[in-house]
Amino acid sequence: MGDVVLHNEQQLPDRNCAAEVTESIVNYTLTVKNAESWQKVRIVKVDIGNPSRTLSEAVFDLYKVVDGVREETALYTGMTSGDDGILKYRKDEREYELLDLPVGVYHLIERAAPAGYNIKTAPVVITVTSTRVTYDEGTTLSQSGSGITWDSASKVYTMKVSNFAGVELPQTGGQGTNVFQLLGILLTGLAGTGFILRNRKKRAAGSTAGSPRHW
Repeated sequence: MGDVVLHNEQQLPDRNCAAEVTESIVNYTLTVKNAESWQKVRIVKVDIGNPSRTLSEAVFDLYKVVDGVREETALYTGMTSGDDGILKYRKDEREYELLDLPVGVYHLIERAAPAGYNIKTAPVVITVTSTRVTYDEGTTLSQSGSGITWDSASKVYTMKVSNFAGVELPQTGGQGTNVFQLLGILLTGLAGTGFILRNRKKRAAGSTAGSPRHW
């Protein structure tokens, strides 16, 4: 018998279609396999020094990136980590933790860092394909692949996004600017006081050296 060729005429919604044909002597068996065109993702906030330690009160927005340009409108906004570190968002007065992400590239932007931690200044780049999810936050945790896991039962990727502990530098504008201004005024005042005291000492020493001696 000859070869059987199958052409896909219509793509199912949210699926990339592929087909495999098995031929038998009497019957033809058709098996159609659909690759995922979206993935389920869960994001957990952790300490970079101890990735098993979860962090609360981090706030993120998620944006789609098209042709290397980040879209202005966020897909998800105000995603906040709880005590378990999982980022959750609200929709229709309900709270959710799983993100349904179509194939593509995304930027995860941190809007607020946990207390005592430095805010991320660069986006976390998330890449979704039909077969996997990867991310890069500029750390070994993400770049080695150890920061993301796949659960075959729930078909969910869980990724750990980290923060560095430390003193956060004041941001530009508002109170941050006022702190720098106050510090500058204080240092200028101290320098001026020291200059005046040195001049007084010099004048006092010069006056003593020029005084006539009495015998």
